[in-house]
Amino acid sequence: MDQEGIVGADGYNFFDTFPTLQIGKFRLRELSKVDSDDYFEMMSHHLVTKYIADEDVPKTVQEAQDEIRFWQSLFHEKRTIFWGITQLLNHKLIGTVGYNYWSRSTKTAEISYDLCYEYWGRGIMSEILRNVVKFGFDRMSLDQIEAKTVHDNIASQKVLTKIGFKLGDVLPKHRIIKSVPTDVYTYHLMRSNFTYDNVI
Repeated sequence: MDQEGIVGADGYNFFDTFPTLQIGKFRLRELSKVDSDDYFEMMSHHLVTKYIADEDVPKTVQEAQDEIRFWQSLFHEKRTIFWGITQLLNHKLIGTVGYNYWSRSTKTAEISYDLCYEYWGRGIMSEILRNVVKFGFDRMSLDQIEAKTVHDNIASQKVLTKIGFKLGDVLPKHRIIKSVPTDVYTYHLMRSNFTYDNVI
């Protein structure tokens, strides 16, 4: 396990307490078992899962619960961090965002995100992602953040480029979606190229 850099120069230990973030009308918090139904509901929408690998789509509430347990374990095993996106008013889970891979030795991480379909097109994910990227650079001491998206997922590509991500490599037939091998684009954002405009 790559644990280098967990404790910063100021003595701050990243994994002491799970960090909760408030971004506008939304709270980013640790996922829990009570989110299983909401997570399964989100991942049951055909448009939400249109670009997600078959192996990452839960088929039952139990599978959704198992996936949440996996995301929880990443923090408690001091590997990385993944949040649930919830509404402040009713605490309902409407999405997820986080770093599914984090290398302390190279100061790089890969970010991923999902959002309930009914919240698409409102600029919500752009706002959240910008703040989570800031968190990565400021609190995780990252030098570069990477992302992957299916070649025809134009909406996700627009979100990434709006924040400053640049297109990298093309990974041919990298992801199996609806049993079809699908090309994936990689994106990257360097700390030096990130602007802090409109960050809460």
